[in-house]
Amino acid sequence: MKYNITFCMYHIITGGIENILLNVLEELSKYDKYNISVISLQPVTETKFLEFFKKNNIKLMVVNTYVGAPRPKNFFKRKFQYFKRYLNNRKVRKLFKTNDLLIDYFNGMFFKLFEKTNKCKKILFPHCSVKSFLLNKDKNIKKMLKVYDKIVCISQSFYNDMIVRYSNYKDKFTCIYNPINFNKINNMLLEDDSHLKGKKFFTSVARLSPDKDHRTLLNAFAEFLKKEKYPDVYLYILGTGPLLEQWQELCKSLQIDKNVVFCGNVLNPSVYVKHAIANILSTFGEGLPTVLIESQIAKTLNIASNVECGISEILLDGQGGILFEAENHIDLAQKMSDVYHNKVNTKQMIKNSEKALDRFDAKSICVKLDDLFDNIINNKK
Repeated sequence: MKYNITFCMYHIITGGIENILLNVLEELSKYDKYNISVISLQPVTETKFLEFFKKNNIKLMVVNTYVGAPRPKNFFKRKFQYFKRYLNNRKVRKLFKTNDLLIDYFNGMFFKLFEKTNKCKKILFPHCSVKSFLLNKDKNIKKMLKVYDKIVCISQSFYNDMIVRYSNYKDKFTCIYNPINFNKINNMLLEDDSHLKGKKFFTSVARLSPDKDHRTLLNAFAEFLKKEKYPDVYLYILGTGPLLEQWQELCKSLQIDKNVVFCGNVLNPSVYVKHAIANILSTFGEGLPTVLIESQIAKTLNIASNVECGISEILLDGQGGILFEAENHIDLAQKMSDVYHNKVNTKQMIKNSEKALDRFDAKSICVKLDDLFDNIINNKK
């Protein structure tokens, strides 16, 4: 007997959550016990995702429920949107009824729909910091704890925080790290990198959105260049997003536009990270940023903001990478200078991080997920 399970996503675009989802789906598709489907509330247009679902025989459904859509000012357009939302919500709930397990893989986005579906088990994966998760949901968290059969925390710090806040529901929580496909990253590291050899540069791999705080990164790089008397060092920013033009203008105003390269969505960011002086993640908050783990696989030092999330876990509280004070570009610039002048034991930090990488291995993580799914579906404790 096969179980019908559905992963629910707001959108499927190039990003950390989406890449992790593919790792999960790829491993679970090897189990001869699941019929796997994925629902996206936004159209999926990127070829690599469409090819992946076809190759792995995973059903992809796009149903626009207008979550987060702007409210039209025109009365008739507003009524039409309400009507379409009603019909599409009914369509989604009808799809839900054929499932043994529903998985909200996007920070509680599907809570309202799940709340009205009683005939199957439900799991939530928050891919964010505790602060971000509770920001708009704290008033509903106890309702969520009743609706979801399990909440999977992707970092130990998230788990510890939640069981303290909601001790009466501690059995609802479990901690399972995001899975990383080591073989895939290692194969990417073998690809042609001749165009990068001999160059000195830092990398930053992140979507150009407000939460990634590229402002601090760019101000820090400007400070670093000034302090070091403008060496021939570059900053490669890998990724794109809504703030691209804003950050390009900031580079011009800081007079660092000749040293900052906006590379866009690169098919293989790992080869860039492999040759970097260090990989930098300047962010306001994260769940468990995979870019730091992938950088460790590439044997490149990470410098990341010390925010409330899984960053310190990945970097072993500073023993497997460098932490700087969030939003403090002076502190980040100093950390960049320290690495540039070999004032930190980079080799030892990389060695420490390598020893701890197995905890993120996709195969072992998905064994835990399989056990979790089986236990929930079959009402086991």
